[in-house]
Amino acid sequence: MKNEEIHHGNQFKKIFIHGSWYFIGSFLTKATGFFLLPVYTKYLSPADYGVLNSLNSIANLLPIFISLYLDSAFGRYYFLEKKSSEQRVRLLYSTLFWFICVWGAVVVIVAMLISPFTFQPLLSVPFLPYIPLIMIPSLFGQLSLLGSVFLRNNLKAKEINILNFVVFLCSTSITILLLIVFKMGIRANLYGAAIGSLVSFSFFLFISIKYSLLNFSFNLEIIRTSLVFSIPLIPNIAAGWIGGLSDRLILAYYGKIEQVGLYSISAQIALILYMINDALTQVQGPIALSALTDNREEGKKQISEFLSVFIWMILFFYLLLTFFSKEILYFMTDVRYHSAYQLVPVLAFIYVLSGIYRVFTSILSFHGKMWVISSAAILSALVSMMLNFLLIPYWGQWAAAWAFLLSIFCYTAWIYYWSQKVDPIPVNYRLIVTNLSVAVVLFAAEKGVEMNQYFRFWTEFYFKILLCGIYILVMFFLPSMKGVRIMFISLWKKIIYRSAGG
Repeated sequence: MKNEEIHHGNQFKKIFIHGSWYFIGSFLTKATGFFLLPVYTKYLSPADYGVLNSLNSIANLLPIFISLYLDSAFGRYYFLEKKSSEQRVRLLYSTLFWFICVWGAVVVIVAMLISPFTFQPLLSVPFLPYIPLIMIPSLFGQLSLLGSVFLRNNLKAKEINILNFVVFLCSTSITILLLIVFKMGIRANLYGAAIGSLVSFSFFLFISIKYSLLNFSFNLEIIRTSLVFSIPLIPNIAAGWIGGLSDRLILAYYGKIEQVGLYSISAQIALILYMINDALTQVQGPIALSALTDNREEGKKQISEFLSVFIWMILFFYLLLTFFSKEILYFMTDVRYHSAYQLVPVLAFIYVLSGIYRVFTSILSFHGKMWVISSAAILSALVSMMLNFLLIPYWGQWAAAWAFLLSIFCYTAWIYYWSQKVDPIPVNYRLIVTNLSVAVVLFAAEKGVEMNQYFRFWTEFYFKILLCGIYILVMFFLPSMKGVRIMFISLWKKIIYRSAGG
């Protein structure tokens, strides 16, 4: 483990280099469904795809109870323990690993015992092999997270994504084999994901041994402190599940299982924006915590600079994705799924907001204001559940999408308000308003062209490219974009200078 601080030097250079690795890895792992859309939509009907994503919703609920979000405690206390000694880091890792292992096994067993009275009747699936295949891999996934957090905190993006790529290949190859050759339907996806999680666990177990992180030690004080940190965050994760995944189960509850399939395809396309968001913030998060730990004022300055650049970039990718989602679905899915592009603008904007609130969450986490994050999660969950149950019976998937977006907006607003009250950072509001205004105008122009039946396919395609180009040019001409422009030009000059061997 290196002793140098990760926040030293140019944060944008580090975010670009390591974020690129995270994006590649995320695209090859979390976008498995995206790569396989042509196959899925050929071999699975919208109803089948709806059942599959409802099962995945259940699988994403379990980790909340399996690990009690202790991986976040490891990420938070890692830098503090590292300052003390490497032995303290090993003790922290081992304590959390063994606790999750034992506690998580109990949770999985209880969940399987109650499944005949909860999940199975809702989705009309038998116990075997469906329930074990979605529950047991969740435990392996949570144990793998500790090793992943360790590598991420040391900016080992390349290593993480090489491992994830191997897991992706194993999972995907098995899924395709079982789906196409053996005609196993949604069971093919479940078996592929289960084997992938087992391979991932094996890799990260090896990493923990390689770096001498795991031994047979356990410290009650560490687990107490970690639980005090992580348990208040559980409502935050639960709200994410309620807002982002429970809507599929509610749609299924009201008998709209085909809409679950279409909605899930829309969410799969929107997930591309999450990958970009996640690639940037996964690097920025540890850098921010490291900088705040070392020098709070300099750390706040770094965070403010990142926020300005991030908003400009994420809105550009938002426009790019929403403009071309229709073409993506046209070329990659069966005709039964083409209408799913209509929901992409609503679902994709969720990941614009989530990237923004992650920036302010780092500040709250540093100050230990977990109650703020938890209360935001509770507010978000209440908004989501209320709107879903009230509106889904009438407007189906559209209600689910807007309920999700509004709940995340409430979450972001609450996090932002309290973060600025606890430890304010300067925010370039002029830049934000400019970016949003330009994005809204360009989005309206694109929708106008889309509704015009006289435009041919390729004419519409090139016009969308022109609109994206206009958004980029705004950065170089509007006064409010001066700070972003200077940063990008400076970074570009450094890249050219180094490429030339200077």
